[in-house]
Amino acid sequence: MPYIQLTIKQLNAEQTEILVAELSMLEYDSFLEIENGVEAYIDENFFEEEKIKEIQKDYQQLFSFEYQFEKMPEQNWNATWEADYAPVEISDECRIIAYFHQPQNLPYEIIITPKMSFGTGHHDTTVLMSKFLLDLPRPLSKKVVDAGTGTGILAILSEKLGATDIFGFDIEEWSVINAQENTALNQCKYIKIEKGTIAEFDFLNDIDIFIANIQRNVLYDEMEKYAQKLKQNGVLLLSGFYEADKDYLVERAKQFGLKYQKHQIQNDWCGLMLIKH
Repeated sequence: MPYIQLTIKQLNAEQTEILVAELSMLEYDSFLEIENGVEAYIDENFFEEEKIKEIQKDYQQLFSFEYQFEKMPEQNWNATWEADYAPVEISDECRIIAYFHQPQNLPYEIIITPKMSFGTGHHDTTVLMSKFLLDLPRPLSKKVVDAGTGTGILAILSEKLGATDIFGFDIEEWSVINAQENTALNQCKYIKIEKGTIAEFDFLNDIDIFIANIQRNVLYDEMEKYAQKLKQNGVLLLSGFYEADKDYLVERAKQFGLKYQKHQIQNDWCGLMLIKH
């Protein structure tokens, strides 16, 4: 079928996430992160430029962006997507693959249904958080929470590593649905996924491992809640921010009894491990 390629520029990482969420509600079904922006694809029959102008107007007080669009030549989009989509090699024992890849039967191989480039494991922050989980003593502590679960990759990896009480949540309906699909695809038994924010889940307490791969401002604002819900000596894993913001978040964490343990960097993105004392 004929597709429209919408290219949006002049965006930072946070703004890109916002627009991907907005566009996903307008029948855009695949996205590609580019330098300072994103490419989004939609069936020509669903494309309305007026909708893009409405988004510009809605966010004009926060940020501005430029866009352009063009009709793409007809082709087998599924075949093109599958040819371009590569497995994500986390370590010699862990990889993330799509359902159309040949499994290698690694100890921690995660199978997903990729619906967009965000949250499929290709983003550096997902790789960083996966490596943190793989570095923890196994089997993992019993209770794990995955905030901003996206497509559920980190929750799935937690179960594969031995966790038996896992709760994931996200503010986006499409993320919740995709995460639930992926947990079923991996035959997970101990994961529950719901829509909402940390403030809506009062029952989350005494957590052993709290994962939050979101973005800097949300992490900063919600740090106290994370600390309150962790048990003593519980582990907090953070990502979704750049290396330059590490000290900013470490200082915030100190206010709530969270002590820096270590960090990792990949392509300027940062992953941070903290312990509650």
